[in-house]
Amino acid sequence: MKKKIFALLTAAFLIPVIVMAYEAAQPRWYDNALAFAAQYGMLDADEYGSLQPDAPVTRVAFARAIWMYEGQPDAQFTRMFYDVEADAPYYDVVQWITSMGIITGVGGSYFAPHEGLTRQQIAVILYRYAMYFTAAFASGGTDALAFYDYEYVREYAESAVRFVVENGFMRGRQAGYFAPSAPATRAEAVVALYNFIQALPTLELTAFFEADFTLPMGITVDNDGNLVVFDTFNAAVRRIRNNRAETIIAGADILDEFGFTMPFHVDGTRENALLGRPTAGVFARNGDLFIVDSANNAIRRLRGDNVTTFAPYAGLNQPSAIAIDRNGNLFVADTLNHVIRRISSAGSVTTVAGVMGEYGHNDGAANQALFLEPAGIAVAPNGDIFVADTGNHVIRRISGGTVTTVAGALTPFAEDAYYRSGGFADGAAAGALFYFPRGLYYVGGELFIADAGNHAIRLFTGGAVYTLAGNGEPGMLNQPVDVVYFNGVLYIVDSLNHAIRAILLGE
Repeated sequence: MKKKIFALLTAAFLIPVIVMAYEAAQPRWYDNALAFAAQYGMLDADEYGSLQPDAPVTRVAFARAIWMYEGQPDAQFTRMFYDVEADAPYYDVVQWITSMGIITGVGGSYFAPHEGLTRQQIAVILYRYAMYFTAAFASGGTDALAFYDYEYVREYAESAVRFVVENGFMRGRQAGYFAPSAPATRAEAVVALYNFIQALPTLELTAFFEADFTLPMGITVDNDGNLVVFDTFNAAVRRIRNNRAETIIAGADILDEFGFTMPFHVDGTRENALLGRPTAGVFARNGDLFIVDSANNAIRRLRGDNVTTFAPYAGLNQPSAIAIDRNGNLFVADTLNHVIRRISSAGSVTTVAGVMGEYGHNDGAANQALFLEPAGIAVAPNGDIFVADTGNHVIRRISGGTVTTVAGALTPFAEDAYYRSGGFADGAAAGALFYFPRGLYYVGGELFIADAGNHAIRLFTGGAVYTLAGNGEPGMLNQPVDVVYFNGVLYIVDSLNHAIRAILLGE
């Protein structure tokens, strides 16, 4: 999959709309950008309600504009600046913008919040900001070289100036001149940021398919490109084809005391077989469908029209997720055993990471690593295994016999709590926060994560974590538990909404 641009949109569109007063007798070149900045509170107005478009833009004013657009996120770490007091109104702005490396200090532990920015410095800031998006704009062509004063662009800013000019984020101040060292005005700064933001594609979450699902928990794609949904509390497996849901394996026509389909364990023909709680599945190259039957602590196999129990003596304990590698080996998140299991194509079972029955968090040798209720798994083409360590609220990787934590910070336990506290934060992977992450899907160097407790879809790529949809509260997404990518679309199992959602990402 070609890399696409994903903004840090965690809460950007939840900011109250406050439109400051500004006068415009005739349309001006910066009016649209200034209106956008006013809408998101990106620039402070003076006592007369003016956004002061012609005034020089300061370092802290431009930092605040980006911070406000991003939804006022918390810093991943803090540092001390002599000229930024802890009670300063812009303290959080400075801490976040510097922790992200978008604007840095000026040396000697000073930030110089009220110092003005030059036009080439605006270019550098946008260039750094762009690094947090997973695909490239044009990297920088030769358009900027045509400016008569390009030779005066400082060496540190050359790539940035070429970048902003090539992508149309900034233009010359007057015909043939870029004026790199000239102080940038607030209007110039916000127009450049506005142009940058407008170039980002919108990721729209849609209600792709709604049927009579009951708490579905998993999704995959068959070898013909059809979606297959594991309709967990209907004890059924459904295929979506031609915009219709077809039943592959039906549940029993008996309800339990909670009104859910009664779980059973019956092998046999597809028409007669019964499942317990199918939570996930994966197709082998030969068309076999392997189903995680959590309630029965089993892996079931649908081959042709026959359902059997595969590797019946595996000793699983409420498994939740499954993946398959190029050699046909199955990898199972054996949730309440707190381990990752491998089942060969011949049915032999081994533990690849974790200690049976022991839980916690420990990186290192796979046979000594500890997990806490892992409930999501994905295998990369190179054989690396990514695990949603759900109870620890982190993402782990198994590679070369070693387990590492690749995304998510360990949060403390509340008093007498079994699980860690978790959280919700984007940014550098080591500081990102999740809350009961579950389903994973790996493609093209990107790991998509169903962050169930945050009601969000997250992306781990390039050493950072981004939010693609959701804001930490139930709504359009309500405990998304699994994801699958196919033909430019990310499909989401929206469990408590009993629906399948979709985000168009492109290839």
